[in-house]
Amino acid sequence: RKMVGIETAGNINLLFTDKTGTLTEGKLKVKEIHTIDNKFSSLNDLKSTPILEKYITLCANYCNDASYNGKKSIGSDATDRAILDCFIKAKREAEIKEKIHFDSTKKYSVSVIEQDKSIYTLFKGAPEKIINSSTQIIKSNGTTLDITDLDKAKLQSKLKALANESYRVVALGIKIGISDTSCDKITFVGFLAIRDKIRKDVPNAIKQVTEAGVGVIMITGDNVDTACAIAKECGIISNKT
Repeated sequence: RKMVGIETAGNINLLFTDKTGTLTEGKLKVKEIHTIDNKFSSLNDLKSTPILEKYITLCANYCNDASYNGKKSIGSDATDRAILDCFIKAKREAEIKEKIHFDSTKKYSVSVIEQDKSIYTLFKGAPEKIINSSTQIIKSNGTTLDITDLDKAKLQSKLKALANESYRVVALGIKIGISDTSCDKITFVGFLAIRDKIRKDVPNAIKQVTEAGVGVIMITGDNVDTACAIAKECGIISNKT
């Protein structure tokens, strides 16, 4: 963040660098929405499955600490802002009864809302946490079924594939008709696949630094597979690693 610190250093053999906004452009966008049996490229595409559209939109809007100033999302972190930018067209009209903010220990956030005299408990968090806590799953036709080991394996496979393509993945879940913020017996709703472009000059800059004998370590809160994919794209680690 303070380049003068590097310029004035007498000697350096190891460089730690943040990822978002330093190696990347810092402009995160929701690029894909994944369910157990489908993929959608936009909110408009979700209209073909009204039940999923409703639940995904509720989770994205209310399990979110960002706000909207009439032009763009503000506050919270880059992930929340990217999600809100994607789903802001769906107005926030529900009453929030309870809210538990995300933290790195529990790895999920929860909001309890009331809409049209119905209660929904909404979850957003790390995919591994939401998948492991899910006992049911919603298919694209709106059917809710008990989740199987095969379903969980399929979701893990989707997650790994997205991470290997440098996507940051956020999972969404819901409890319908009850106010219960415990992270268990969740109905899995879907994944949001979020991406941030690598700055064009980064690979060459990394090459110059490493050729000068300086090791580079990237700091990120991303899933390890996502982190590895981005590190390879930047040239911090080789494709053979």
